[in-house]
Amino acid sequence: MAVLMSSATDLFKPLYGHFILADQDGLTDDSEQPWELGGDWFETTPNVMVIRTAASEDPLGLHTAGFAFETWNGRPPSSSAEAWDTYVSDQVLLTSGRINLTDIEGGTSPVTIDLGAGGQVWYVRAHVRVRRLTDGEIAEYELDAEDYEAESFLLQFWPATGQ
Repeated sequence: MAVLMSSATDLFKPLYGHFILADQDGLTDDSEQPWELGGDWFETTPNVMVIRTAASEDPLGLHTAGFAFETWNGRPPSSSAEAWDTYVSDQVLLTSGRINLTDIEGGTSPVTIDLGAGGQVWYVRAHVRVRRLTDGEIAEYELDAEDYEAESFLLQFWPATGQ
């Protein structure tokens, strides 16, 4: 049975509808530029994971998104389907194993997620939940857009060798 090794949380604002999780080593020779990846809401290329915002009520990205990160020593148990709108699983090569949320213009969160090992492929399962607004919340949101946590993400990582 897999064991949770570490966890962290962060808050971040999208820029142009995107969040980027970037390895501290930066792009590799095999990495695609984050803005050149296709149209799915979660995609990977070596040292980079791109998340497109799911908050359609805020296309300009004024809201804040909550992130939870978990590192496991093997495949984690499935999260409750009721807790998340959807999820996707993928693999990503991370050369340093230390990642930060960043935006496409280089703004970087001070929170570092240290997976504990670099130079290896990791499985990642990304979950998203979008908060649906009531009419009263929409009126309040228009005044306080930057404080509104419109979406939440859970990203679970485990070594590809740890199946």
